[in-house]
Amino acid sequence: MQHTKTIKTVSLLLIVSIISKLFGLVREIFIAKYFGISENADAYFIAIVASTILFGVVALSLNTVVIPMISEMRSRYGLSGENRYVSNLLGIVFLFTLILTILGYVFAPILIKILASGFKGDKYTLAVSLTRIGLPVMIFNGGIAVYKGFLQVHKNFIIPALDGFFISIPLILYLLLFSKTFGVSGLIFMSVISSLLFVILMFFASVNKGFRFVWGLTLKDPDIQKTFIIIGPIILGALSGYINTIVDRTIASRMIEGSISALTYAVKVRTLFIGLTVALLITVLYPALSEYAAAGSTTKLAESLSFGLKSIVLIALPMIAVLAVLNYPVIQILYQRGSFGSLATQMTSHALFYYSFGILGIGVFDLISKVFYSLKDTRTPMIISLFTVGLNIVLNIILSKIMGFSGLALATSISVTASSIILLVLLIKKIPEHKLGITGVTLKAFFSTLIMGILMYYLNKIMNTAASSLYIQIVKVAAIVFAGFLIYLIQLYVLKVNELFSILEFVKVKLKRQ
Repeated sequence: MQHTKTIKTVSLLLIVSIISKLFGLVREIFIAKYFGISENADAYFIAIVASTILFGVVALSLNTVVIPMISEMRSRYGLSGENRYVSNLLGIVFLFTLILTILGYVFAPILIKILASGFKGDKYTLAVSLTRIGLPVMIFNGGIAVYKGFLQVHKNFIIPALDGFFISIPLILYLLLFSKTFGVSGLIFMSVISSLLFVILMFFASVNKGFRFVWGLTLKDPDIQKTFIIIGPIILGALSGYINTIVDRTIASRMIEGSISALTYAVKVRTLFIGLTVALLITVLYPALSEYAAAGSTTKLAESLSFGLKSIVLIALPMIAVLAVLNYPVIQILYQRGSFGSLATQMTSHALFYYSFGILGIGVFDLISKVFYSLKDTRTPMIISLFTVGLNIVLNIILSKIMGFSGLALATSISVTASSIILLVLLIKKIPEHKLGITGVTLKAFFSTLIMGILMYYLNKIMNTAASSLYIQIVKVAAIVFAGFLIYLIQLYVLKVNELFSILEFVKVKLKRQ
């Protein structure tokens, strides 16, 4: 019953998220069209990293911590205590981000030297200027992180999933109307405005769920202090992702022009695929995992974890096949127009090919980390995340010398996959009395994906998608993906994968009702 409810929630979330992500995709298409993989684009993407990195790691950690903490406040004190806690946290986060914004403005030149040591002259100056314009986004992202946790605890997953829509609309309008006049400086300014609009939306959505701001800011609140204690190791763990980004971008800044842009565009495509599937599932499962852990129900926790892992495997593996086989036509369809030429497509598709192999590792790592956090164990994910950093840096240095910027993408995929396996083994040891039963599903899904990939590879060669016009190319790629998923589902059906049957049964019931 719980799994069926989860599927229903994910289905609704999927519809909303598709709309949201489509607007995000349109935004990225226009950025690629007007700026391509040029010097301006490299400076813009570095500035986006620089303007969010000072607080981004804290915001990411906050979004993880506040869900179990708000659930606890709600259980112990009711809505009034919940409001007190959230209000106090918002005030502290606001002051913290305000200070960081001021410090970031002063030390922006040093920050760019660290993030992009290969930038010189006008490229360096532009990156510093863009960073200073974008820094206020930290303040709004702090509020978004707290409100997102509040809304998800109150079972409102829809509004947080609309971020792509509300953040993208102002940028799309700017790109269409003013990009030629104000360039990338205006683009990053509109990114700040977009975040402001979204945090306002999150505030009103939270008010609708019962939130009322309570004046009074104090660091002496025991619950706030508990939050800081819990969030410390999570920050160190989340910092690993940003350290990896810094290392990747620093090395890429010394390579051929456009390397940073190519890596960024490829990551955005991978993120789009993950965000529409795996990330939605984890978002829905996390509050339930927190509730089971708080109640000491390890049986239900293990059941939900098993369901989540099997679902991630069934979803992630065919996505890897699609991006590994069809990376070039996918990038052509999405980005190749205007300033984004054939060389940009070739560079980005190479990066996407190697990034795609990390999709499963990312999904597994994120879900298992959430389980550890639910069990109040923040130390283990932190240690494994730091291991990921070390492994990624070593692989970056080795593979970038052999493969160029594509080696950076492969290093990221290898390190996150290795870390997810280690974290899974540690979790199994933590709950030895419960069997997750994922080996059989994984092997069957892997075999089915292999057949799917071989079919798509030969169909792509026969249909020659790269030589087609845009509309014909879209039809051909869609047909190849449809054929691939069809053979994948048939294989799963023949191999009797029970998780597929539960999803099909849900769809069958829905069709009968309609």
